[in-house]
Amino acid sequence: MDTDNARRFRRFSRSLIAAQVVLLKHGDAMTSHFGQSSARWRVLLRISEGDQTVPAVARSSQLTRQAVQRVANELVAEGCLVFSPDDTDKRTQRVSLTAKGKKVLARLERNFAAWASRTAELFPLEKLEKLAQQLDAVTEVLAADLARGVTMEQDND
Repeated sequence: MDTDNARRFRRFSRSLIAAQVVLLKHGDAMTSHFGQSSARWRVLLRISEGDQTVPAVARSSQLTRQAVQRVANELVAEGCLVFSPDDTDKRTQRVSLTAKGKKVLARLERNFAAWASRTAELFPLEKLEKLAQQLDAVTEVLAADLARGVTMEQDND
C-alpha cells in the first residue's frame, strides 16, 4: 500500500541520495585537478582533524574500514601519510600527515573554500545551516532505529 507518508518519505530519500551522488561527483571532479578523489580528501581532512587511526577515520567519515585502509595505503605510497605504532593499541597503527600531505590538503581546502564561496552566492547560508541541522536530526532517528534493530514487518501474502 502506497500511503501519503510513504510517498513523501520516498521523495525525500530520492532527493537526498541524488544530492549525495552529485555532491560526491562534484567533489571528485574538484579534487581530480590535484590527482586526488573526494574519498582521499575526506581521509586527509579527518586525519588532520585528529582521527589518527584507520578505524577512527572510518567511523567519522561513513566510509568502510577497508575503504579507508585502501585509501590510506595509497596516500602512504604517495608520501602524503605515514603509519606509526599506536602505543595504546598494538592491533592498529596511527596515521599522520607528512609535509607533502599537509601541502596537498591545503591546496584541496583552498579549492574547497572557493567552491563554498560560490555556493554561498547561490544559496543563503542560513538555509543551508538549517537544512544541515534537519538532516542531522533525520540521521539521528534512523541511526537510533538501526541501533535498536528496528525492522518493519514483512507481508508475505
